[in-house]
This record gives sequence, C-alpha cells and structure tokens, in this order.
Amino acid sequence: HSVLSTWPNGCTTSRGIAVDSANGWVISACEEGLIVVLAAQGGATLGTATVGAGVDRIAYDAPRTRLYVPCAAASSMSIVGFASNGSPKALGSVQATNDAHCAVTNGGGSVYVCAPSRGELLFIQDPF
Repeated sequence: HSVLSTWPNGCTTSRGIAVDSANGWVISACEEGLIVVLAAQGGATLGTATVGAGVDRIAYDAPRTRLYVPCAAASSMSIVGFASNGSPKALGSVQATNDAHCAVTNGGGSVYVCAPSRGELLFIQDPF
C-alpha cells in the first residue's frame, strides 16, 4: 500500500471519517466541532457544517445520508443531513452524556451511543 495523495480537511484535530462511495464523498469530523465533506475524486471541499465540540467517532447511515456525531463537550449528539451535492447541514441535536464519544448505527434512524463513565449504551432514535 502507498499514499496516492493527501487532502487538507481544515480540521485542527481530525477524529472521525466516513466514506459514501455511492455519492463520492469523504466525510471528516473535527474534534473542535466541524464536519467537512470532500469529493472522493480530487479532494475538493464540498461543504462544511458546525456541530458541538468534543467530536470523536462518528456513525454514517448511507441509505438515509445522515451523519451521527457525538459531541462530548456539549453532552449531545448532533445529526447532520446532506444535500445531493454533498453539502452538509446540521439538522439539530439530542441530549447525550458528557463522555459520549462514539456512535454506531444499524440504519433506519437507530443510533447507539457509548456512555463509558456510566457503563451504559444509549439508544437514540433520529427525531429528524
């Protein structure tokens, strides 16, 4: 394996990444609370969205084009939707915990968020 190219994503600290191969998007999450979408061919920035700070691991639901972003510093999980051109838009947020730093989705708007200090796994249904 070798690096073919590198693309700046604008993050101070890059944390999570997701790829939507059907749409040709590379989605980067920045710890400081920024979502950046790059074109998979060439790396051009398609758009950005601001979410809560403390971002770590993200979950992407490709069929619904929804990104779930736990924001530990904000004790919330932001939900981001995407326009057909890849431009992201924060749809809103839901309550989580101050240590929510990872998420996974099985699709259909069901999201599981880790809450390690409480020894719990939060189940959140996408309200948007």
